[in-house]
Amino acid sequence: MAKHLIEALKDLTKLHERFNGLAKEKAEAVKKSEMKTLDEVLKRESALIQELSACEKKRQIATSDWLHRQGLVKENVTVEEMIPYLEDEEGDELRFWQQRLLEEIRLWKEQNELNEQLIHESLRFVNMSLDAFQPKQSENYARPNRGHSYAEERRSVFDSKA
Repeated sequence: MAKHLIEALKDLTKLHERFNGLAKEKAEAVKKSEMKTLDEVLKRESALIQELSACEKKRQIATSDWLHRQGLVKENVTVEEMIPYLEDEEGDELRFWQQRLLEEIRLWKEQNELNEQLIHESLRFVNMSLDAFQPKQSENYARPNRGHSYAEERRSVFDSKA
């Protein structure tokens, strides 16, 4: 009876496994500063998001159909609420795929949090590098509006006394 729902959970789990793989590839690309690789991973991730959306619609339809066959009128039903209506074997399989999916989602979330930290660290490094290469404005570089002679105003870092 819940065959379509179990298949939908399997498909969602497999998609999340692929997301996890891409998240790890993304981390490596950021670590190695490989922007081309990162761009390719993001494009593949975008395609997976579309697959995920279609798969989620299948899960919603399977759930709705199952509820209709059972004569239940309920919105936002959970797997735990469905299990008592299933035969033991189906209920166990549904629970198994639910747990697998939740684990994949947890791993994906953790990897994305690590990736976010990596990107923030990379941005901090880039900003520090830019700051090191850009000189700060000082009196040596700016024309002061005080009463200095023309000779003093023309002095640069290279003219300074040793």
